[in-house]
Amino acid sequence: MSAADAPVPAGATDGPAPVIAPVLQVSDLQVKTAHTTLLHDMHFTLGAGERLGIIGESGSGKSLTVLSAMGLLPDGLTAEGSVRLSGCDHDLVGATEAQMARIRGQRMSMVFQEPMTALNPLMRVGAQVAEVMLLHGKHSDKRAAAADAVEMLRRVRIPDPQATARAYPHQLSGGQRQRVMLAMALSNDPAVLICDEPTTALDVTVQEQMLDLIREGVADHDAALLFITHDLAVVASVCDRVLVLHDGRIVEEGPVARVFTTPEHPYTQSLLAASDLESGGRGERLRNAGEARTAAAPSAPAPSGVAPSAGAPSTTAAHGRPGRAAHAAEADEGDGPLITVRGVERSYRRPRTSLRRPAPEVRALRGIDLDIHAGQRFGIVGESGSGKSTLIRLIAGLDQPTAGSIRFAGQEIAGRKERDLTFLRRDLQMVFQDPMGSLDPRMRVQDVIAEPLVAQGAPAAEQRARVAELLEAVRLPADAATRYPHQFSGGQRQRISIARALSVRPRVLVADEAVSALDVSVRAQILDLITDLVEQYGLTLIFVSHDLSVIRHVCDAVAVMRNGVVVESGATEQVYTHPAHAYTQELLAAVPTLERSLRAHGVHDSQEVLGR
Repeated sequence: MSAADAPVPAGATDGPAPVIAPVLQVSDLQVKTAHTTLLHDMHFTLGAGERLGIIGESGSGKSLTVLSAMGLLPDGLTAEGSVRLSGCDHDLVGATEAQMARIRGQRMSMVFQEPMTALNPLMRVGAQVAEVMLLHGKHSDKRAAAADAVEMLRRVRIPDPQATARAYPHQLSGGQRQRVMLAMALSNDPAVLICDEPTTALDVTVQEQMLDLIREGVADHDAALLFITHDLAVVASVCDRVLVLHDGRIVEEGPVARVFTTPEHPYTQSLLAASDLESGGRGERLRNAGEARTAAAPSAPAPSGVAPSAGAPSTTAAHGRPGRAAHAAEADEGDGPLITVRGVERSYRRPRTSLRRPAPEVRALRGIDLDIHAGQRFGIVGESGSGKSTLIRLIAGLDQPTAGSIRFAGQEIAGRKERDLTFLRRDLQMVFQDPMGSLDPRMRVQDVIAEPLVAQGAPAAEQRARVAELLEAVRLPADAATRYPHQFSGGQRQRISIARALSVRPRVLVADEAVSALDVSVRAQILDLITDLVEQYGLTLIFVSHDLSVIRHVCDAVAVMRNGVVVESGATEQVYTHPAHAYTQELLAAVPTLERSLRAHGVHDSQEVLGR
């Protein structure tokens, strides 16, 4: 093949760009409340077959942009400007609900982040896919629509599509429900497919499958794709062009290869720095990522003992990442494991499906053996259903194993009654994935943080002093104490959860998917905060996640779980660079990274990626 015949990488800018008639044209789009403007002067076009990504953090205006185009803005918000769709003789801004109903699901379709809120729980899956085709006239016969629905489920590679068509949404996994949403969105050959954070809640291998299906779906239908996400690696793997939104404004736009290798705006640079967990896993902090956010969490000076952002000297563990506190390391060397798990199994009984048959048994854990040492940062990684959360519930004494032994500081946990676990409630504290679900909305922050101290009978003066100390430690202002959880952002609420967990001076901090719901720069801040606090207080950290990049950045040892079994464990860098088990290799290959994604856009120089 001659050089002239060679394919041009997606995102390349050499030579004149092909002229593509716009399928969607957005001009001067604004979204307002009665008192303020939330979205300012949006301008962009989208051609047939083009894939445009919109990135930015929560509140940047990503979802408002597409909700305006779909005519789905919440009450109290109004859109101004123009949104034109090819083949439509009226502007979508200001269109009536009847006009938009004819467009939604036919000319424009949308895949939402949480399919359970978009699917009807009372209808079988096949009937919901068929309904979209019947409503828009693709089929007039119910039998033909039902048959086509099964075919659409097959095209999105759902196992046994005929059986799935008869199932209800709650009987499917999260990945299967998202495939159903994609089948519905593509069923009428739309001109524009909009995906709003469609893979955020999915495991890495399921996410990879969904991204493949989205790419194939838009290619098969020659549809334009508008893809919204806060994950830069995902958008680089899917899209040709990207818009960067901040505070309701486009701050940068262009081909993915240009924006992600030579970003011009400080906010784009901060997003890229916050996303760069690959380098962070080799001992670098996340470089104050997110400091360009004007709405960032308020910060206070770091308390004495907290590692400064520039990377102050600290005890260093193997592979160069900041190590555990020196006194914790000495305790580790002298005492043996702090937590020992031997032969642990956990089985559950599902509800009976027949009077003649016993209730089916589910083996959640199968012979788990682990040692976690004092001061260690221990990661547990695996997909949904692998047994991660079951294992930490057992270690935390919130559940009992069916068989096996769990010892904490030499004391057996398994089989003990709650009244005999006082030492564990003091020495081990947890931070959960959803801080809003774990914080009492009726309590002020000072009472939330002090609640464990109240349970232990601490004097009021000690409670007040400890709350003030911890607010400073998690870098929240002192006046946060008198406010309620709903008055804070997601990242700030997670800081409150961490402060609460540290109030009783535990020896072990367990973080269960503590950053999976956060935007990239907020995630960076929380990861650096956890690293600082573990160092400052000499904590042992157990960090549970399905995100392998996060585990690599935070932890010095890792256990990989699948189907209730630890398939591989060891030093984090060893497991990540030389995985021994095929499942670990599969997980690592499925993780979208900016460096790998940008190679598809013609960027091959590793120094060029991320502007390094």
